[in-house]
Amino acid sequence: MTFAATLDSYCKALDCTSKVVATRCGISASTLSRYLSGNRTPDANSKSIDRLAEGLAALSRESGMPEPFEAADVHADLVAGIVGTQMVGMDFHTRLDTLMNLAGVRNADIAEVTGTDPSYVSRIRHGQRTPSNLPSFTANSAHVIAHMCIKNNALDDLGDLVGIFDITEGFPGWDPSEEFDIAEIIEVWLMGSQIVQADMAKLDELLTWLDETDFSSWLSLRNAKLEEDPDPPDPIARFYYGVDGMRSAEIDFLNMALATRSKNLWLSTDSPLMRIPPDPQFLKRYHHALARLLEAGCRIKVFHAIEQPLEETIQSLHQWIPLCITGQVDPYFLKGVNNRLFFHMNYVCDSCALSSEAVRDHEEDGRYYFTTRPNDVAYYQRKIGFIQEKASSLFETYRSCDPDQQAAFEKAEAKRQATGSGYMMGKERFNNLEITVYPGDCTVIALPCGPAVVHFVLRHPKINYIIAHMK
Repeated sequence: MTFAATLDSYCKALDCTSKVVATRCGISASTLSRYLSGNRTPDANSKSIDRLAEGLAALSRESGMPEPFEAADVHADLVAGIVGTQMVGMDFHTRLDTLMNLAGVRNADIAEVTGTDPSYVSRIRHGQRTPSNLPSFTANSAHVIAHMCIKNNALDDLGDLVGIFDITEGFPGWDPSEEFDIAEIIEVWLMGSQIVQADMAKLDELLTWLDETDFSSWLSLRNAKLEEDPDPPDPIARFYYGVDGMRSAEIDFLNMALATRSKNLWLSTDSPLMRIPPDPQFLKRYHHALARLLEAGCRIKVFHAIEQPLEETIQSLHQWIPLCITGQVDPYFLKGVNNRLFFHMNYVCDSCALSSEAVRDHEEDGRYYFTTRPNDVAYYQRKIGFIQEKASSLFETYRSCDPDQQAAFEKAEAKRQATGSGYMMGKERFNNLEITVYPGDCTVIALPCGPAVVHFVLRHPKINYIIAHMK
C-alpha cells in the first residue's frame, strides 16, 4: 500500500476531519492534503513521519477506540508505504532536466507545447511540482526533446543516455525529419519515473517463481480427443450484470468457445482486475477453460493495457506465462489507451462474443453482453481486428523443441548480440533462469522446461526497465 493510501486508511479509521488530524499531528492542512493526494511524500527518516505517527496514535486514544493505535506501528506502516513507492532509477524531474540539458531545450519550449508557463516547467525540473497530467506532459515534452536532439545532432548522446547502441538502427529508412520514433523512445525512458520499488519486488517474485517451478507439462498440452464438426450454436443474446455476472459471462463464453471447437480466440480488457475482489475458485475455472482450449488446438491472442498499474500486468504474466509455453498464445500490449471514465471488455472467438461496459469506480455495476448471433460475432471480430492493429507484441515465445522457432530465435538473438549492448543478470540469484538484458530494447528470459528450453523475448518497456535496474 502506498504512503498516501496508508495515511488515508488511518484518517478514515479515526473518522476525523483533515483539519483535526493536521492540527493534532503538528502539520499544516495543505501539507496533509498533499500527502493524502499523493502529490507529496515525506522522507522516511523525516520528523514529519514522527509527528504523524504520534498524532494519529494520540487521536485514537482520545477518540476512545477499543484498540487505539500504537505510534510505533503507525510509524512502521507509513515508512513501509514510502519505501514501497520510492522510484527505481532517476525520478521524473531528474530525467526531464537531464534530457532538456542534453537536447538544448528551454523551459519556454516545453511550456508552449504543454500549455503551461516557463516558471511551472522550471519547478517541475527542480522537483518542486509534479505535472497534473503526467502522461500528456511526458508525451508532448518528448516530441520537443526529440526535435531538438535531431536539430542539434545529439542523437548519439541520447542513445548513450537511454541505453540504445544505435538509436536509429531499429528504423530502416528512417528520415531525421520524422521524429515520432525518437519521441517514443524518449517517452518510454521518461516513463521509468513511474516505476517504484514495490513493482521491482513484485517482478522479483515472478522471476523467482519461474525459476523454481517445473513447467515441462505445458510443452505437451495438445491433441485433446474432441468431436469434430460440432453443430453451430443456437442464436443467443443475453446480458449479465455485476461482478458475479461478469464471472458467469466469462465462463459461459469460454465454454461456448470450447463446445464449438473455436480455433481462434481474442481477449482484450482494460478493466482493473485489482479493483475486483479476488475469487480463487473462478480463477481456477477460468485458467482450466483456457488450458482445455489450448489442448484442443485453439490459438489465443490476449491484449494487455500498458497504462494499467504495473502490479496488475505482473499479476497477469503470472497467469499467462505457463499458457504461453504451449506456443499457442500471442500476448500484446496496448499503449496510450488509458480510459479515465469507462472500462470495456472485448472477448471474441469463431462462434461467440462477449463485450462489457462499466464506469470507473463502479465496476460492480458493469453490464456484460454475450452473443452467438452471426451478425454480432462478425461485428466484434472486425472490432478486435482494429484493436490488434493498434497493439504491439508484449513478448514472443520460442520453443527449442520446435526447429523453426529455434532457428528464428537464434537469428534474432545473433542480431541483438551484434550490437554489443546486451548483458547477463541474475546468475547468482537464479538456479535455472538465464536472463539477458538489452537496454532500451528487450529482455530475453531462457526458461528450462524438461528437455527443452523456452525463450521469452519481453518487450514491455516498464518491465524491461525494472529488470535492467535489478542487481
